[in-house]
Amino acid sequence: MSKKRRTENLSVKFVNRQVEGWAFGVADAFRTQLDIRLDERIDKEGNKKKEAALGRKLEPSEKLKRRVWTQGDPPAYSFDRGHMFHEPPECHSLPWSVALPLLKRTVTVLLAKPDAGALVEARTSDEQGEESTEVIEVETTADASGGGWVDYEIFTYENGALVGREKFSRSQAAFVAFLRTGK
Repeated sequence: MSKKRRTENLSVKFVNRQVEGWAFGVADAFRTQLDIRLDERIDKEGNKKKEAALGRKLEPSEKLKRRVWTQGDPPAYSFDRGHMFHEPPECHSLPWSVALPLLKRTVTVLLAKPDAGALVEARTSDEQGEESTEVIEVETTADASGGGWVDYEIFTYENGALVGREKFSRSQAAFVAFLRTGK
């Protein structure tokens, strides 16, 4: 299996811990589901300067590294059951009594399958039974599509009252496009 390409050019920008400009509030806690992770990369420019200053090639242990946020290129998404998003995004950071009159829609994921190659959080335990969470990559299957899906429900509100609910199913990528545009 070839290693998945990752880019430092993220498809989203986080401002005040929320994705900027999306119809629904998606917090920075969903970086993993957006295929964003903190990686360590070799600092090529810094190493060139260090080599020039030392007048020799660097040993592997001397090379400078940097930590940078990267995203799959293209992203492999992994939204999952229980994830919830509100429109407008500011409803996430307000007390419920203040948010409810402003609330237009809430999306709740009912069931989902991540894209092949997506990052997912997995619970593990060691020999002593201590549990921890680590991020792993979903196996790429022989299935050519590799596409995951999301079953979700949209709750529609007017003046703080629930006025409708509908269920939908989309690919992970189409679900992300919906969170971005609201359409």
